[in-house]
Amino acid sequence: MSASDEINVVTMVNDSALFDIMRQSLSPDRQGIDVKVHPCDPSKAGMNAGQALNAAVFQSDCAWTVIAHQDVVFPANWIRRLLDIIAGLPPEVAILGVMGCTRWGELCGHIIDPHGHYKSRRLPREVVSLDECLLVVRQGCGLRFDETLPGFHCYGADIACQAWSSGFRAMAIDCPVVHLSPGNIDESYSLASSHLMAKWGAGCGGVLPTPARLLVADQYSCYRYLTCRALRRLSAYRARQGGGRRGQYRMLYMESAGRSV
Repeated sequence: MSASDEINVVTMVNDSALFDIMRQSLSPDRQGIDVKVHPCDPSKAGMNAGQALNAAVFQSDCAWTVIAHQDVVFPANWIRRLLDIIAGLPPEVAILGVMGCTRWGELCGHIIDPHGHYKSRRLPREVVSLDECLLVVRQGCGLRFDETLPGFHCYGADIACQAWSSGFRAMAIDCPVVHLSPGNIDESYSLASSHLMAKWGAGCGGVLPTPARLLVADQYSCYRYLTCRALRRLSAYRARQGGGRRGQYRMLYMESAGRSV
């Protein structure tokens, strides 16, 4: 992919002030790259996340589409960093994210959020699920967001599961952003995660690691669950030690100075 290619950015919006901050943070990347930013408001149309994203993402001619939460801030040169990563990926990679989990529970990725600065080792890394704060989807791979998935949670985990079940790959990459919120685990998350486990639970041995939490079916392998939990804790400890909690402030200052992370 060359610097003159287009990048489509889609964001579900219910707070215009947050969206303006997100959109403005992409401005330094517009030199030499056509960045098309498309907001959508699914609540006005009575849509869930899958319906809204399928309507917005797959109408573009861009090779890749970035799907970002409205409360994401992009550091300087983020698009160029993404393009460099994409250029080195094999063709079977269909979806990317800044945070994900391996089949055995390891957290992988690079992000700054209210919890601190999280940077794991050995990126990019193949994962079984991805966090919804930021996804990058390859056009033409045939994947679609699940329009029967209720609400606005777990669609990143679902489409990553679709990728590996269809012979594609999902990857967590070293292309960090600042996520201004810590995430929200509520009743709607429980509904979405139950739907996810009914769909994919048998194929993942009853335990599906996601960046938010380990999802567990009614019948599951205790060994697999305990192993996933242990590796999750170890990977989180190592990543936090390497990233440092001051990283969220460091990243914002570097962005304002026009420097890369």
